[in-house]
Formats: sequence, C-alpha cells, structure tokens
Amino acid sequence: LEFEKFINELVYFEKAEYRISGIASTMVGNNSFLAPHVDGVQKIDRKTYNFIYFIDGDNSDPLLSGGTGIYSDNNFEKPIFLPTTLKNSVLVYNTTTDFYHGFNFTNLQNNVYRKTINFHFSPKHSETN
Repeated sequence: LEFEKFINELVYFEKAEYRISGIASTMVGNNSFLAPHVDGVQKIDRKTYNFIYFIDGDNSDPLLSGGTGIYSDNNFEKPIFLPTTLKNSVLVYNTTTDFYHGFNFTNLQNNVYRKTINFHFSPKHSETN
C-alpha cells in the first residue's frame, strides 16, 4: 500500500487512482535481446505506467548489458532515452504513448546477469473495484 501511495503521488497529474496491475522479475544473460516493441496495452484508452527497476548488471556498457532503451523506431536507430546505469536505478515510462522499448543483443561475460523487477500500474476503475 505504501508503494501504491508513492506511485499515486508521482502521477497525481493523471487525476486517477493507480493500482499495481502486474509484477515480474527478469534475469538476462549473454546473447539475449528484447526486440523494440510497444506493449499490448497500447490501444487501451487509459495510461499504464511501467517501472523497470534495474537491480544489478554490468555498468561498463549498459547498452551491451541489457539496458532497456526507449526508441521512436523499432530498429534501435532512433533513441529517445538510453540508460546509463544498471545498478539500483529505475526506468519509468507510459506504455500508451507512441514509442518502442527494448534492448539489443547483450555481450555479458563472466556469468554476469542483468536483473530487474518490473512493476505495472494501471488506473483503478470504479465499476470493477
């Protein structure tokens, strides 16, 4: 409940009450990738926010280490935002806007992994909750 309270304070300008709608953890190793994509909620007429909390990873080159970037294309050619750290940082973005997110093939060595916890927050709907 404290985390939801914090998120609602963060997105107060939306004038809606947000609830956690999903949580997942990921661990990415060498030669992994996530093709630039939009999330399935793209066409829904409500704003969902994704929080990618980078727990740990190789900071020597975040782009080669699974750092999720935001792009205006689906070919990694037009970056909007690229992470600079994969340790104890968070990427927050609205999934209903017109951009892509993903990461190119990783080049991780020595059993290093990029680790994240991902949170999805959607508005609470009075007719269902």
